[in-house]
This record gives sequence, C-alpha cells and structure tokens, in this order.
Amino acid sequence: MKKILRLLKRRNNGGFTLIEVIISCALLAILILAVMGMVTPVMSVVMSNEKNANALMIAEAVEAHIDRNIKNSVYCAIFTNAQYSDLSSSTGLVATHKAMEEMINFIKEGSNGKIYDLKCIGIKWTEDTRTHQRKYMLTNIKPKITVSGDTITDIKFEASANETKIFEECFYDNLYPDVKFEVLKYYEYPSTMTEAEIEADKAASPPYTKAVKARNVALKTTIDVYSDPAMTSRAAEGVGYADFINIRTPAINRDDIYKLYSPDGDSTSAVPPIAHAIENATQVRDDTEFTTEFPDTVTQHPETYVIYVTRKLKYYEAPTPSP
Repeated sequence: MKKILRLLKRRNNGGFTLIEVIISCALLAILILAVMGMVTPVMSVVMSNEKNANALMIAEAVEAHIDRNIKNSVYCAIFTNAQYSDLSSSTGLVATHKAMEEMINFIKEGSNGKIYDLKCIGIKWTEDTRTHQRKYMLTNIKPKITVSGDTITDIKFEASANETKIFEECFYDNLYPDVKFEVLKYYEYPSTMTEAEIEADKAASPPYTKAVKARNVALKTTIDVYSDPAMTSRAAEGVGYADFINIRTPAINRDDIYKLYSPDGDSTSAVPPIAHAIENATQVRDDTEFTTEFPDTVTQHPETYVIYVTRKLKYYEAPTPSP
C-alpha cells in the first residue's frame, strides 16, 4: 500500500502527460468551434440588420429632403441622365432649354427676384474623400446670380460647381443610394362625362384620350440603397410623393403659369423632352447600353438635377418688449 502511494505521489509531482494535454486541447478546440458556430450567425444577422436599418434611414432622409425643399415651388424641372456640364456649358440646358428659359425669365421679371429663388438639388456621382469610392450623393448647387440695382441681369451655373453636400460622407458608409423620379399627371375631363365613362377612358388603350387637359402636379421619388459598389444588391427602398400645391391648385395657378416639367416634356407639350431622358430609366447602365442609346453623350453614371423656383425664406427679429 505504501508503495502505491509513493508511486501516485511521484506521478502528481510530474504534472500532466503529453496525451492528457493533447486530449484537453482537442476538447477545448471542439468547444470553441461549437460556440463560434452559434455566435457567428447571430453576429451576421445583427450586422445585416444594422446595415439594412442604415440603408432605410438613408432612403427616408433623402426622400424627406427632396420633398421638403421642392413641394412649395412654383416651377420645377427634372433633368435626368445628365452631367454637370449640361448646366454650366454655354450650349447646355440653361442656355438652350425652354424650361430653364421660362424659370430664369420668371425670376428676372419685375420684383420676382426679391421674392423667389432659383435652386438646384443634384444627385451627383462623386467621390467619398475618406474611402475614395465613388457613389451617388445629394448636393445643393448654388447658381451665380448677377444683380444690378434691384434687377437680376444674369443667372448661370459656373464651370466649377458651387455645391454643398447635404449629408456628411460618413452617412453613406458602405451604402450606395440611387434616386429616380416619375412625374405624375392630373387629367381633367368634361363635366358632361359620367364617372363610368371616365374610368373606362382611363382603362382604355391608349388611355386618357377623352381628357380635355393634363397637368403635371406631383413627383414620385424612388430611392434604392445598395450594399455593394456595383449597385446590384439592394438593401432598402424608399418611395415618396411631393404634391406641388402651387402648381396643382387652380385658385393659385389660374392661368397655368406655374409648371412642373418632366423628362417627356411639360403637360402642354410646349417644351421639348429634357436632355437625354429615357422613360423609366435607371441611373446605372453598363457601357454597352450607353453606346447603343447615347453614343458620346452621357457617362456610365449619369446624374440627375432638380432645378426649382421657390419663395425665399425671410427671417424677422421679434421686437424688443418695452420695459
């Protein structure tokens, strides 16, 4: 008995054997792999949910900014599949397009320059200076307005854009937004037509043939936010509607002076199609599609510009109360 105790004591002093250490490490590795197998999917879901939540936040913020700024305007033109040079060039949209001509003439007329402003929101393909990736970002672009006395003599977009990014670049981290627009029309029918006749005309092919008047009154904005630079994996979508009350309401727009222009021309077809417009066009196309549809006219990542005329904001200081 004493001999056995001496052997056990000698073994205890010697520590673990190599086989025991190997078995212990193997069991620990199996345990760690099992835990990681449970944690990794959970972390993946959490990160995916966070990215989707950020994507939805971007979609909502972009839609809200556009809607808030343009809904009270009296003129609005959407230029799709464009480049900034289309605005700044001496032969570009500002110089040649009837929509721009009408908006600028309205600002110059009488005292309108004191009341109204010409503004521009750009959805520009630009560089994130932190990651050096290019993506669509929202910018406010300020035109150069020349004034002589109380009269506006010239309005133009300079070659180097005077722009401010609406959101910080970190707002777009690992996300890539794309914005599309669709102008919505309101069709007026003769008062002699019944509801059934009107509905039948709307459902006919082609529709709205019996309408006596059609006006652009609202703008549908669709924001797709992608999680990859190639913009193929959509993480979120946002849709908003801007109702142009100053353009839609007959009591305000009695003579149809105020207008919402669209890529297919305005409601009266008096304005030719806006530059490089395609119905239901997406912002991103591959080189083959562009070579076929727009040879030497647009880039692979065309930009969109929303130019609008709205009332100036005026701030008044509250009078100091008498003691």
